[in-house]
Amino acid sequence: DATEKTMEQVVATGRGHEPLPDYCRRVVAWSQRWQALAVPERNSYGLTALNALMEADYPFIYREADFDGRTKRWTENLGWYTDAKHRTVMLTRLQERVDGGTLNVGDPRLKHAIQAFAFSKTGRPDAPIGKHDDLLTAAAFALMGEEQINILVEQKQQQKRPTTIKEKIIWETQTGRLLDSTARGDFWDNQEESEAEPTSLISLLSHLP
Repeated sequence: DATEKTMEQVVATGRGHEPLPDYCRRVVAWSQRWQALAVPERNSYGLTALNALMEADYPFIYREADFDGRTKRWTENLGWYTDAKHRTVMLTRLQERVDGGTLNVGDPRLKHAIQAFAFSKTGRPDAPIGKHDDLLTAAAFALMGEEQINILVEQKQQQKRPTTIKEKIIWETQTGRLLDSTARGDFWDNQEESEAEPTSLISLLSHLP
């Protein structure tokens, strides 16, 4: 849960063994239920889950923008790519949150995985022999998605114009804006096109100096 900026917390974890198609269906169902930002890997087994989310037309998937020095263009990819460089980045972020006290781990299984994580003889940070690092890496994936949470919140706020008094109060509290002075075109359900695409990460980057 990244809605509390001063203290993010792990609200749920899951581990198990099941056929990959069943796992993918579970990922899609949970993502749709909670309307959460999904951060699947786009390599290894995570690619199958990513494809399942795409086939389900799930809109809230982590997007990574890379600048191609050869073509001088930005390219956008769905999902998190795990290689040696990216693994170091995500593990460093997890360590910073835990050491800095800005992540409430909560779950005892995840706590144990973090405490057991150590450098191997080759100098690679890893789980001990016979142990697993899946809970730890899943937490790290989630933290990598935190930088896109604000974009996701803005997209959700623009998705539908509030209609009831309760919805209006919640919307104005969250956005700091007055609903009556907000153009109807700011909401997807009032735009001329019935289906608006989520904001592209590349389009946002193109406005950076």
